[in-house]
Amino acid sequence: MEDERRMERELYERFGEFGLGADRDRELPQIGAVHLAAGYLLSSMLGCRIEYTADAALQVVCAHRDDFQIDESAAFQSPDFLRLLRLMETLEKNTVTSVETSIGGGES
Repeated sequence: MEDERRMERELYERFGEFGLGADRDRELPQIGAVHLAAGYLLSSMLGCRIEYTADAALQVVCAHRDDFQIDESAAFQSPDFLRLLRLMETLEKNTVTSVETSIGGGES
């Protein structure tokens, strides 16, 4: 959330007059490019292999499918999509806890 807040602040400082950066002071769980690794998620969901190396950007390796049929249910059960869901749940839980604590509704 800190990275998203920093980006919102920068947007406000540069383009606030156009309405950008309105959420700069709010703790909002947002899924963005930093979580989606520049678009690899969709490729992974469709069966492509993702290769990670220490000294280079990730590489998407074609799934070499024989057809253009997509199994939607399998895509949404892929390991990377399930990892994203867990991240979203964690962000949501931490944000709710943070807001409850800041308004005095959290556990003592």
